[in-house]
Amino acid sequence: MADIKEDQEIFAGDIVSFINKDGKTVRGAVEVSGLDSESDILESMENAELPKEMLKIFTYPKHELVDKEMNEVTLLDRSLLAGDTVRRGKTGEIGTVISLDIKTDLRVLDTNMGFKNICAKRFEPFVRLSEGDKVAHNGWIGQIRDLEEDKIGIMTSHGLLDLEDDRGQINPDFRLLSSRGVYEPISDWRRNEEDSSVYLGQQLYGNYTKKGDESFAKVTDVGNGDAEVNWVAFGNHEFTPMPKNEWYSSELWQLQAPWLEEDIANTEGQGITLGARYKIKITDDEAKSLNYLRNNPEAEKLNAFGDVSAWQSLTPLLRYKEAEITFQDVIDLLVRITDTNEDDNSPWIKIDFGKYSVITYEGESICKYDSKRGERVAEKINGLFDPIFYGKQDKAKMQHEIKERIERLFAELGKILGNQFEPDKLKIHMSAFTMESAGDGSGKWRQYRTIIKEDPNLTASVRGQGHSKFEHKNDSAVSVEVVDYRVKCKVQWQSGEIDEYKSTELFPALHINDHDFCPNDFVVRENREDLDEWGNVISVDFAEKQLVVQWHSDKTLKERETLSVFDIADHPDYKFRMGELVVGTNATELPGSGVGMVKSILPSGHLEILWADRTESLVLPVNLISEHVLFGDAYEEEEEINEEDYDEFTVNKLVISGDEEEIADSDGSWESESEEDVVMEDKKKVDLDEELKGFVNVSAGAKNTVKSEPELTAVIENTLEAAHSKIQEIADKWESKMSDEEKDTQEQFHEKFLEELDQENTRLEEKANEMIAEITEPPSNDVPLDELGAVHYFELPSPTHAFYKTKTEQPKSFLKIYNSEIKRLQTSLPKGIHIWTYESRLDLFSFAIEGPAGTPYEYCLFFFDICLPDGYPLTSPPKVHFKSAIKQKINPNLYDTGNVCLSLLGTWAAKRDSEDWTYNSNLLQLLVSLQGLTLNSEPYYNEAGYDRQKDTASGMENAKSYNEFITVKLCDHVISTIRFLSVKISDITF
Repeated sequence: MADIKEDQEIFAGDIVSFINKDGKTVRGAVEVSGLDSESDILESMENAELPKEMLKIFTYPKHELVDKEMNEVTLLDRSLLAGDTVRRGKTGEIGTVISLDIKTDLRVLDTNMGFKNICAKRFEPFVRLSEGDKVAHNGWIGQIRDLEEDKIGIMTSHGLLDLEDDRGQINPDFRLLSSRGVYEPISDWRRNEEDSSVYLGQQLYGNYTKKGDESFAKVTDVGNGDAEVNWVAFGNHEFTPMPKNEWYSSELWQLQAPWLEEDIANTEGQGITLGARYKIKITDDEAKSLNYLRNNPEAEKLNAFGDVSAWQSLTPLLRYKEAEITFQDVIDLLVRITDTNEDDNSPWIKIDFGKYSVITYEGESICKYDSKRGERVAEKINGLFDPIFYGKQDKAKMQHEIKERIERLFAELGKILGNQFEPDKLKIHMSAFTMESAGDGSGKWRQYRTIIKEDPNLTASVRGQGHSKFEHKNDSAVSVEVVDYRVKCKVQWQSGEIDEYKSTELFPALHINDHDFCPNDFVVRENREDLDEWGNVISVDFAEKQLVVQWHSDKTLKERETLSVFDIADHPDYKFRMGELVVGTNATELPGSGVGMVKSILPSGHLEILWADRTESLVLPVNLISEHVLFGDAYEEEEEINEEDYDEFTVNKLVISGDEEEIADSDGSWESESEEDVVMEDKKKVDLDEELKGFVNVSAGAKNTVKSEPELTAVIENTLEAAHSKIQEIADKWESKMSDEEKDTQEQFHEKFLEELDQENTRLEEKANEMIAEITEPPSNDVPLDELGAVHYFELPSPTHAFYKTKTEQPKSFLKIYNSEIKRLQTSLPKGIHIWTYESRLDLFSFAIEGPAGTPYEYCLFFFDICLPDGYPLTSPPKVHFKSAIKQKINPNLYDTGNVCLSLLGTWAAKRDSEDWTYNSNLLQLLVSLQGLTLNSEPYYNEAGYDRQKDTASGMENAKSYNEFITVKLCDHVISTIRFLSVKISDITF
């Protein structure tokens, strides 16, 4: 593939256009870009890989998911929010978006009318809160963990319909699901938990009367359901008890969240995009304009947004289209619905048969009548739509199955309902059409478009905003949809200058180095443990890698200083950005309510805070805690804080007391827990059948990994057969030996059985290792000596060896495996790698890698310790520790804590099976991978997902910047290596 040009780089959320096969321009929002590292939509697909030049786009307004290459689309708008970091062109300089000016064109839902150039700051959400939102109450900050379904107010000719308190026999869920849009169909793709597609002022038609008959209605309110809040921290100077966790919908107004209401189009949850729906309050002039357009059809056409057909018919359906069909057509329809090979097998279906009606959707059927008989009817109907697993090639069998299901269904409904079941009145309603029996005993059927005619005599209270006689009024709320928008961004660059740009002139900065500072960042001096002195960045000279810092000592303003970007580091605690939430430390009295949002950061180091009570004030960072701390690694979604425990937070919860923060049990450990940690505390409690099943499954898994080696496959299969036979033999022996008393005490049996089973497993594993050592014996190698690395031999490892205290229990066959590894290293170790072995500890190694030529690591040495664990190499890869010389990360795969991130070691998910550790992997393979793949010329792309940026303009700029950054760090690395590492450098021949 050719390089992706800078102006062709498209990312998730961007708005694009393309020409379809009919030559028409189609617009849409990018759902997934090949340049994105991860995506939920990709994970749900069979092939989760998307070429980096490809895009998945949801078109507007049809909402079809299509694939396009980046060079086939035109960028219309970038998806940016205030606080995002961006670049301009190829300068490399980064900037921060400090504000957005969004102008939109809107369509009034249920109509073809609308407005142009409306500021997005006027938008209001249909519902105030969403799951995951942060809220405040009495100085506490918490997160919405769970929300019940939205509360919807529906006005009918008989008054307001209370779905929650329906004292009649009609099922409230049936009433709601019966809702159909009069002017715009309620699309199946909108019927989900995130978007019910019901909006304020919508004209509905459904089973809304007291007796459950069909009638017109209007949506008068859409609000949040009951909520559960997880309270995390308290930030006020006067302590108050933790609020309750469960909140009724009528109480949610007490939860403060001005950050969700200030500029919702500039929030992540309610961000602007094509088709986004909001409500706005209209002015008197706007109301008059809409009323004029409604009363003048010709004017409405001139002001319409596109062809009427584009909106799936925005006027009532007045045409009656009917076609005669057969019962076989009905069967074919049900076959398509129940075929598990179909992409969508859960459409909205309503079935009427006389008095009774049932709605089936997403695998659940709900009867019109809320009674035991109604439940039985719904259960029988639901069985009609159970998936059929014959497949498309057996359509005849599927048709036969459906026919039999219908016959059984009719018979069962006749038993349940008696004379009330009227099969001749059967109707099947889909979203777009209805199928019904002719009702004359002929067995004929007919199909027609679902028709809902507008009722011109509806009272004003029931008329929706699409009704021909609806009248808009000043300051009334109108539901709208974004059909187009234009964004201008105000950006503050590293130099401190502030400019305005079209969003399409900017590029997201996907990677920010540790020393890519921006104005208003909070910093400390490099390697400074004393945090009493801190500073805020005033400006940065990107080309010279220098910056101006305003220093502070506690709360005292000090001097400004110009210094290198490599002489300072991010402040470990002051991670404040615009739009971020904060809480006050309760040791200091603050003018606000204790919980707020950062509106801006001033050159003086003060933060402008919008508090939950809507007051504003300037506060120094020493008095605040950021939401990154509150909702970071210490915050576990599944943990709850009980009201009685508010004075002492426990596991994984943040405690703010005075100026201190404490996080309990948040070790952030790298590796998964060992088997010793996760094994059941008492093996005697393990069910015998489950223990045997687990052993067999593990053995079968080992078998599946070795099919590529015929000789070893035969060995493993024979071993498995022997193992299974031995397991049964042991089980039969112990069962026959058991006395009645022993059988009553099954724990003793488990203990003895498992002990002998472990012994047999050890014997089998040792035999397998011996065979592996023979099969994987390294071939002879004629590599010249001057191109080989060096193997050094010592008696004892240094006590500083990372695994010096690690104890392993190796079988007798391990010596053969060890000799095989040594022979392979002696004959094939590449130049630039030096390895140390220890006669007293054959399971331990140390090695050094010279930085390869042509990379940032050239002329540097990198030291590692290795331990060959139990089960090596059949079941376990080696353990590797990087001996970092500095407390900084110099490669995405090498951590200053010693962790080594490599798919071969099982510390990162491999993209290909060949990258995983297998029975025939070896130390040489590991060392070569570290030398050639990890310490390469462009280590930036080693970061997970960043390889998608290769051959892109932004990727090349990021890779160059990363190399400059680590080159400076490597200077410190070389100095520290020579000074502090306990290695005899003189023993290494370069």
